[in-house]
Amino acid sequence: KAIRGQLEGGSPDFALIQTSAEEIGAKMEANRTLFPEGTGVGSGADTEALDVIWEDMGGFTDALDNNIAAATALAEAGGTADLAAVQEGVKNLGATCKACHDKYRLDDD
Repeated sequence: KAIRGQLEGGSPDFALIQTSAEEIGAKMEANRTLFPEGTGVGSGADTEALDVIWEDMGGFTDALDNNIAAATALAEAGGTADLAAVQEGVKNLGATCKACHDKYRLDDD
């Protein structure tokens, strides 16, 4: 949200964009340890994690890797203060989030 807010304003704070993207990447890296087997929605845990995570752990790991790479690329774009590169980076990061959520997260909306 912080990144999109910067892009909606007239003068984006590229340092904030860079820092926010780095934080997203770090949070995604931490996700590697947040899904112990058996903690999906059927377990009674307060989660939206679908069992397909453990059925397709390789795909889930690839999805995390893709998201982390997109966050890293966005952080690098923020460091260049290139608005077009940041906009493309936001688009790519959003696509990696959506791809993972579409497959591995319960759609409760």
